[in-house]
Amino acid sequence: MTEKLYAARVNYGYRLAELGDTAAAAQQFEQALAIFPQGTEAEAGLQSLFAPTATPTPEATIYVVQRGDTLFSIARRFGSTVEAVKSANGLVGNNITPGQQLIIP
Repeated sequence: MTEKLYAARVNYGYRLAELGDTAAAAQQFEQALAIFPQGTEAEAGLQSLFAPTATPTPEATIYVVQRGDTLFSIARRFGSTVEAVKSANGLVGNNITPGQQLIIP
């Protein structure tokens, strides 16, 4: 009977975690561990709730320079800075030419 109760708590904990209710999921995992302290599934469930998640790295944008563009106007258009655009593209000066591809960080 204890095994079934443990399994039910663990399964419900995982379901709550999938639904985004981490507080209730943690409570279910803790209750499962109170029933069966050696339970590796409940321990793994608790750890998964509090494990850090990777933050996705935003992808850079490629912009093709148009006639009349300046580094300042391009940076402002994309919410960046002239220095950030220059650094991302290995530019030393402020000269850009139409058709040139720039990485916009």
